[in-house]
Amino acid sequence: MSDIAVQKFFLNSLSDGAMRLLISKENGVDLCLGLAQEFFTAVAYVFRDAWDGHTPKTSRLVHGAGIVSMGYVMDLLHRSDGARTHDDFAAGLSCLVDKVAWTSGEWDFGGGDRRHWKAIQNTGGDTATLTAFLTRVVGNASKARKAAVGAEPPLLKLARA
Repeated sequence: MSDIAVQKFFLNSLSDGAMRLLISKENGVDLCLGLAQEFFTAVAYVFRDAWDGHTPKTSRLVHGAGIVSMGYVMDLLHRSDGARTHDDFAAGLSCLVDKVAWTSGEWDFGGGDRRHWKAIQNTGGDTATLTAFLTRVVGNASKARKAAVGAEPPLLKLARA
């Protein structure tokens, strides 16, 4: 994992994400570091096979594009689901499990854009593509969870029919 990717992760969140509000609070630095620790604890748990013992050459999760993109996922889950703990983040990340190609296989970004897992490079374009894909999947799953919570219970629907 490169220092520059980690720096971008923090700078992006500090400028437009979850850390923007946290940093201004008392112990703001500790709050920001704590949030990142909770998030990456969840990432390491949910994607254990793509995290443990890997380098940027063997896993795009610990690659610059993956780290920066996952920062946007953290901010989205914090904003949309109120994620604060590793359990909250793990629940939000679970929708990605069968859709990512961190260490093998192929990314399916939609619209015919399919790429070998190693084809994702640490470029602005690839990071933007990966970010858009990950946040779309997570955002759609978050909307579906909220819709399900607000939905009428099935038995009540039947009683009204």
